[in-house]
Amino acid sequence: MKYFTNKAVLTLPGYDVYFTKTADTIINHIAAAKSELKDILGSFHIPENMVIAGGGGLSKIKQSLAQGFVGKKWKKDKSLVKTTVSVPKLAYNKDFSGKIIRLDILWNNKDASFDTHLDYYEELYQREEASLCVMVTRGESLDLELPFVYERFLHNLNPFSLDNLCNQINISKLKTKDFEKIFNSSFLIKEEKIKKIAKDICSSKFGSATTHMDKLLPRIEQGSNKHCPFILIGIGKERLTKGRP
Repeated sequence: MKYFTNKAVLTLPGYDVYFTKTADTIINHIAAAKSELKDILGSFHIPENMVIAGGGGLSKIKQSLAQGFVGKKWKKDKSLVKTTVSVPKLAYNKDFSGKIIRLDILWNNKDASFDTHLDYYEELYQREEASLCVMVTRGESLDLELPFVYERFLHNLNPFSLDNLCNQINISKLKTKDFEKIFNSSFLIKEEKIKKIAKDICSSKFGSATTHMDKLLPRIEQGSNKHCPFILIGIGKERLTKGRP
């Protein structure tokens, strides 16, 4: 395996943490950086209404977490000079006594973003402009919990109607027609309607082709990070402000 855990070096409750190569050794020698990761991620929570509101790569959820790093004086990355690799949005860095740590948050981007990010950080590493890189994305437990977030929302939808749903969530015309059939069905009880609609909304907003840990780890296993050491952090369902009922 080209990635591993090391709880003796870094444990973050409510997160999955993986290391590549010498990343655990590097972070273990930068006490200030390790402390900041613990403080920022430890205080970060995801209100379920933010999940419902949706948003892609620049959602309020991503921006909320990014503000934690800005508050600790992490600086926004600038575009590289003379390169075909574009700078990721909301990528940050901080210099810890000559050790530069780069960080980005991929909450709900297209999963191809992993490839461009890995290339970007590898180039920085080769130019000696990065000592270690951190990538934060959705973890497995959070991904599995997302349909239940929508189920909880639908249970509290009052009145339980298509018009009320469309007033609160941006739904495509095609999906609206599908949901109309479900709402009007006389063969389905309310609980069955909720499960079908929740699953459909979730898959349309957080599909399998979006950024989450199960899409990142295979790339690491294939060596897509090349020489650059990484800490891979998956946000767990424990960071939601409400758990499964």
